[in-house]
Amino acid sequence: MSFWNRLTSASNNTDSIVRKTAHQVVDEVIRSVKKNIELVLNSRQGCTLCAPDFGLKDFNDSTATTRSLSQAIITDIRSNIDRYEPRVKISRIEYIPDPYDVLQLNFRLTCIVLLKQKNELTELNIILDSANKKFRVT
Repeated sequence: MSFWNRLTSASNNTDSIVRKTAHQVVDEVIRSVKKNIELVLNSRQGCTLCAPDFGLKDFNDSTATTRSLSQAIITDIRSNIDRYEPRVKISRIEYIPDPYDVLQLNFRLTCIVLLKQKNELTELNIILDSANKKFRVT
């Protein structure tokens, strides 16, 4: 949950204090991590002056094979998540080809989400949607 969202929800709930369960807290953190990863992966490198390496490179290389392209994207995804999402420790990223939709790129990210009390092992699916050319994290 972003800082602004916490402020607005706190101002709306000034009459009563709501205690969240540990499961709700973990769900909120994972939702926030997914949202941040989507933001990072849908940004293009060089789009911000204060962090010129923020975002993914342009992968419009007509000479690249599917294997070399997927490896380049995996490397770039790993470096961006390592740099800009400190709540995640990546165990593995793998390319999952979809034989029914060759224009859609699917990656599986196995990671540990770092929490205060305990760490949560999770798998996130990163999908480059061919229709809108945006990454989705599910």
